[in-house]
Amino acid sequence: MDFFGARYISAAQGRFTSPDPSRLSAFIDNPQTWNMYSYTYNNPLRFVDKNGMWPTNIHNQIIDAAFPNLSSAQRQILKDVSAHQDSILSGGQSGPLSYEHAMRGPGQSVAEAQEDFNDFVSMNEDQAMKTQISFWLSGKTGYSDKALAEFAAALHAIEDSTSPAHAGFQLWEWYNPKLVWQHHWAENTITPQQFQNSVRAAQDAFKNTFTLPSWQSFLTFGFQDTQPQPKPKVDTKICYKLDDGTTVCQ
Repeated sequence: MDFFGARYISAAQGRFTSPDPSRLSAFIDNPQTWNMYSYTYNNPLRFVDKNGMWPTNIHNQIIDAAFPNLSSAQRQILKDVSAHQDSILSGGQSGPLSYEHAMRGPGQSVAEAQEDFNDFVSMNEDQAMKTQISFWLSGKTGYSDKALAEFAAALHAIEDSTSPAHAGFQLWEWYNPKLVWQHHWAENTITPQQFQNSVRAAQDAFKNTFTLPSWQSFLTFGFQDTQPQPKPKVDTKICYKLDDGTTVCQ
């Protein structure tokens, strides 16, 4: 027996000796999660379970590696949105929204999917930036939970774009068992180089969204309609006389 902290596992059987104590790892759209005794949904190449509480997928590992300076609660916001995005029932795993995962739906061209992907990422990053600026202008410090959640949708898409199973906006048909199996099999493992590429892409996206240099133009132009403008200072006057003898100065 090996003790993971929350429960014991029998390595010979590949099973925990007690059910998942969290009850948070079961999802209606994934039958593998219904077995509370299995280890990492019977997919130990893609998932890990470090404490015996619930499996952690590659997206979560990338988030932990990319953002060690965020608090665990802040990283959990990114992870929760990531899980939501990957859900067939609540996320963008249906054909029309495949671009949210750097893929394309039936009848969609690669160019169309790429354009939708770029728009989706930009929209969420821009909204996160505006939310964060408003958060700071209100006198608060740190990162806004709402801004992190808005950014997380773009982050998940960016991470997916680095996966060989997504690269090139491959076709996604969630209702096609053969295609789904091939897709999941392709994502069973991630090489150290692929992992580092994903981490760097995640960090670059965060910097583009949450660091001040990216906001200079927004701070200059985005709020000028609501911020009072300084009155021009007059240094020189030009005076002249009209035909009626009146002096006018400007």
